[in-house]
Amino acid sequence: FITNAQNQNNALYANNGGAFTKILEGPLVTDGGASQSASWGDYDGDGKVDLFVANFNQVNFLYHNQGNGVFEKITEGALVTDRELSYGSSWGDIDNDGDLDMFVANVGANNSLYVNAGGGSFAKITEGEIVTDRGFSQGCAWGDYDGDGDADLFVANGRNENNFLYANNGDGAFVKITAGEIVNDGGNSRGASWGDYDNDGDLDLFVANEQGQTNFLYNNLSDGTFTKILDGPLVTDIASSFGSSWGDFDNDGDLDLFVANADRPGVLYVNHGDGTFEVFADNPLVTDNKTATSVTWADYDDDGDLDLLVTANNQTNAFYVNHISGKHWLKIKLIGKLSNTSAIGAKVRVKALINNKAVWQLREISGQTGFGSQNSLIAHFGLGEASQADSLQVIWPSGRVQTFENFAADRLVTIDEDGNITSVNQQDSGLPLQFALHQNYPNPFNPTTTISFMLAHKTKVTLSIYNVLGEKVATIVDEIKEAGSHAVSWNGRNEKGRLLSSGIYIYTLATDSFVQSRRLLLLK
Repeated sequence: FITNAQNQNNALYANNGGAFTKILEGPLVTDGGASQSASWGDYDGDGKVDLFVANFNQVNFLYHNQGNGVFEKITEGALVTDRELSYGSSWGDIDNDGDLDMFVANVGANNSLYVNAGGGSFAKITEGEIVTDRGFSQGCAWGDYDGDGDADLFVANGRNENNFLYANNGDGAFVKITAGEIVNDGGNSRGASWGDYDNDGDLDLFVANEQGQTNFLYNNLSDGTFTKILDGPLVTDIASSFGSSWGDFDNDGDLDLFVANADRPGVLYVNHGDGTFEVFADNPLVTDNKTATSVTWADYDDDGDLDLLVTANNQTNAFYVNHISGKHWLKIKLIGKLSNTSAIGAKVRVKALINNKAVWQLREISGQTGFGSQNSLIAHFGLGEASQADSLQVIWPSGRVQTFENFAADRLVTIDEDGNITSVNQQDSGLPLQFALHQNYPNPFNPTTTISFMLAHKTKVTLSIYNVLGEKVATIVDEIKEAGSHAVSWNGRNEKGRLLSSGIYIYTLATDSFVQSRRLLLLK
């Protein structure tokens, strides 16, 4: 989806397995507007992503996804009847209640926050600095920068005004941060991008500045404060920067950054993994577009590397297909149950052995990843030479934490909040798969635990639970499964649905050519 300002129709292109078809019918592509940004997210929890569009000096748009490519335009409620000079917008679950709320950045007016009240309705928040601070606000980005499990907010302001940072108290109220360079630098800021570029487990922040200023990079010190990075081309290059987006384009295990400039070619900054960046030069990626405004990364052709869309002002847009090879990757798609189904605000951590070092990487699913930009909701990790991810952890907005082990690389894995791996798409990496039964997690457990296993080929699988006398008490899996990694949850109940007594149980995986057993401990 691409917003086109100046009262033009916006554009939607459907991906048909690597080729795109332009959609010509429906309000989503026939409503003319001065549209500045858009954010995808399933606000009503029906499993289909909906779309919000922020408009300049016009009411904003909300489109409810009805399935099969059909969208309904919502016309009632303050979310779509308020009229401001809106630029930035992003979905985020500010109260961790399982549905998505909306923040809108407005120029020269109070910003707007709409809390999802359920049933498709929103309540406009009118109190608190997050909606009473007035600024030349152009961009916004939710991110849990302090690691306390809730969505904090950064707002990018232009005209040399200080930017805003609001820490979420966890109860729907926010505290405005007033100390530190991150909120006192001033600048002509357009947008911002959260990302853990140094792989230390917290979100750092890049801020794009326009009108010939240098951009800002703030390194998170993991204590709620930031230090401003002063050296390197990422923060010394002078341009009129608009959009920005983090993504590991070379699959080497650290985040690179593309910056879209309105007055010169965009720039791709390659992360060396030691906190420094180098300009990726002599490539069409950074020489074609001279008036770029926004940028987004996504693996559109499902080959395991990130492709790039760069939108331009009064020019054709540019789409770049990534042909990187020789390095491994892992993609994680999350489906919320207690949390919002789009999993916006969820964090995924992956550990792999890269360059003989155990490296933890972090991704947070986001409703906005830079000015006018939103990356894919599927988390992508480059693994370098690692043929597997040794550990994978999902931290949901609900507070639920899941841990899995030993995922083979080069695949898309879909995980829901109940701990089930519902689909595995194994790419042909030339790597041999093997049978394996992993230790359940958590162990001991109460009330549920997750059991994961790997299959070398498509086969009939049974996964059964036995007591210490060797009596079968439950069968969890009894079906044909595809090759790859799988996981199931067990709630400690027998086949009649009765909760079993505390104690040690044995779980056994059996296929046509493989049998393995492990022990687990059920506590009450």
